[in-house]
Amino acid sequence: MIFFEEDLRDVIPHEDDPIVLSIIMMGRNEHRVLIDQWSLADVMFSDTFIGLQILRDQLQPFDGGPCGFLKRTCRNSGTCEPTTTFANEQATKTVVIKYIVVTVLPSSYNILLGRPSLN
Repeated sequence: MIFFEEDLRDVIPHEDDPIVLSIIMMGRNEHRVLIDQWSLADVMFSDTFIGLQILRDQLQPFDGGPCGFLKRTCRNSGTCEPTTTFANEQATKTVVIKYIVVTVLPSSYNILLGRPSLN
């Protein structure tokens, strides 16, 4: 990911604002993608999985135990590996990311990109 000077408009230095962006996944724009540098996994919420019309037989089993969001336990449905594209006017990069698909309501985001993708 590359950030330019114009991306800093309306950003106060040393604030801890979240980075929320849009990505292209399986040819569709996915909005409300949160960059979470503390997350140990890349997470896709079940509503996003359903909206992308990924076939359930493409889910791989995941035995990572329970997960939690907002002090609530959530159920994981498995993992999927759709192509994910990051793009701006100058550059494009497409990668395959392994997402853990979880069911938790409500969610302000569609996807959380954590350390695996950031690295």
